[in-house]
Amino acid sequence: MAARQHNYLSDPALVREIQVLLECQSVDELYKYCRHITALLGYEHFLYGVRTSGTSPREFVLSGYPKEWREHYIQQHYEMVDPTLLHSIRSYVPLHWSVDLMPRETGPLFEEAHDFGLKAGLSLPLHGANIQVAMLSLSSSAPAEKLQEHIVSTMPVAQLFSSYLHEAALRLVLEKEEVVIAAPHLTPRELECLKWAMLGKTAWETGRILSISERTVVFHLENAKNKLDVHTTRQAIARALSLGLMA
Repeated sequence: MAARQHNYLSDPALVREIQVLLECQSVDELYKYCRHITALLGYEHFLYGVRTSGTSPREFVLSGYPKEWREHYIQQHYEMVDPTLLHSIRSYVPLHWSVDLMPRETGPLFEEAHDFGLKAGLSLPLHGANIQVAMLSLSSSAPAEKLQEHIVSTMPVAQLFSSYLHEAALRLVLEKEEVVIAAPHLTPRELECLKWAMLGKTAWETGRILSISERTVVFHLENAKNKLDVHTTRQAIARALSLGLMA
């Protein structure tokens, strides 16, 4: 895709296309318009996801990503290390991503996404009442260096797109009965240990802070991992955040 300079927000026809999202009467119709708007903005794929907070969290994902990639992503539990997801929980600003821009700690995630044609893109966090995490991602198979200017020029209208899509999803899906995600019960001590681990404290340091032994801290972290059905403390932190168990 060749980058082009264009003031997308000054295009009334494009803005109207985005506003039509609020008129969608079904998920299928919403998906159709999202694909259409994504193409108008010069991207090839989109993915919108939201998870509510509270005692009965619900989630909804509308994916225009390659089906094979989504299946692989879920199978590999990449939501536990995906920096775009963690960014959306903690930040309000858009994130420009590509293989070269992401930390090595994410492992093969972005290299494999690149192989599926998701070479670079833009992720836009969304926040609101009773929303734990929500995000719209737009991606392209164009090389990252060729997409830089295009991402900058489309960022304002992409934010408009994300806001209208989020509102449409809330009205169309999340205000109705949807999938209920059962959040495990973590004890106050388990949550404390996860919180200090999130802040970079070792088990020994956490034990000093909480006046308990290092072995006891490890015990609580292991219990939390088992309850959250993950293998590492980092994954436990990510899942606890996404489920609204930690702030």
